Amino acid sequence: MKNLLSIIICIFPSLLFGQNIDVNKYFAHTFDNSFVKCKHGKFKGQFLKGKCNGMGILQMKDKSLFFGDFMNGEITGYGMKIASSSKQVITNCPNALIYVGNWNKGQKSGTGTCYDKEGKVIYNGNFLADKPTALYPTNDTQIDKHFTIVELSDSGAFIGETKQGVPNGFGFVLMANGDFCQSNFKNGDRCGIGLYLMSDGNWETLNFENGKSFTITSSENYNQIDTQRKQMVREAWAKAGKQLAVLSTQMVETVGNIQNIANGKNVNNTNNNTSSFEMPNTDNAVEPSSKKINSTDTKGSQMSMSDQVNYNSLRNTYNKWAQDLMEMKNANGKYQNGFKASDKKYAQDKMKQIRKMSMQKWNKEIPYNSIEDW
Repeated sequence: MKNLLSIIICIFPSLLFGQNIDVNKYFAHTFDNSFVKCKHGKFKGQFLKGKCNGMGILQMKDKSLFFGDFMNGEITGYGMKIASSSKQVITNCPNALIYVGNWNKGQKSGTGTCYDKEGKVIYNGNFLADKPTALYPTNDTQIDKHFTIVELSDSGAFIGETKQGVPNGFGFVLMANGDFCQSNFKNGDRCGIGLYLMSDGNWETLNFENGKSFTITSSENYNQIDTQRKQMVREAWAKAGKQLAVLSTQMVETVGNIQNIANGKNVNNTNNNTSSFEMPNTDNAVEPSSKKINSTDTKGSQMSMSDQVNYNSLRNTYNKWAQDLMEMKNANGKYQNGFKASDKKYAQDKMKQIRKMSMQKWNKEIPYNSIEDW
């Protein structure tokens, strides 16, 4: 794919907005099915815990498109916004049809680049509260970045940033069958963490490295975990409801017995499952029931609610260490964001300890993440 992209881009460098190519035509059927309606428009991608969380595509209500990161239903992280036509522009950025960079809750925040309808850089710098912080448009004519749309020979398309005719920066490949692959590019190669989004809405989070890709997680894995979680919640509520019903019945009987004692009447015990709340009648002692509610009788191999909470907490800690390792690792397998080798070893040791602890305590395995052995 790298060589194919390089050849096509070099031959057809003018396939840009200036040639009246409408980016929406490439996504004419993307939202025909398997999308989710949210407050910003139609979303397709990683929809977790009832909100847009992770990576995906958003078709906004004004038909503009966003590709990139989401958190708790908001555009937060890194991504690309493309205006729906040359009549629209990126907010607070005159003549800009594309923005690629950092976002915070739907606003441009941090470093980013604006491109005009011909794919040329208008501004490359910092943003704060959705506005450029330096001179706009930029006077730097030496910037060799471009935004390019290339129709591929298999009826697909590459859309993204290039340098000297080769994919460099953020971009994606849209395939003829509707599948979509979003990632960063370096000298024509995909690199770092990316999303493979299938036309039916299923997805895989991938790590691209040295021309190869490794699956980190997928919609199938998430759906299995989410189904198990919902089932455990339903079972816990059902169990708690049964216990509450029994206790309520016993409390009614106990209150009745207390009232009978106060009125000098005999206690009428009609339930064999006498509660430990009963007060003895000094005139007519009530024999204690041989049947007691024992919360451990049905424990068996099923985890208790407290054990399940502790297991989930341990699992979340494991995933947090995995996320930290992802932040340490860059496309070249080196360290970034101020991390060093000792931090990597410490995080990986913690992940191994957590999985071992889970097996020792509950004989239940925490799903392995390959970055543990990076």
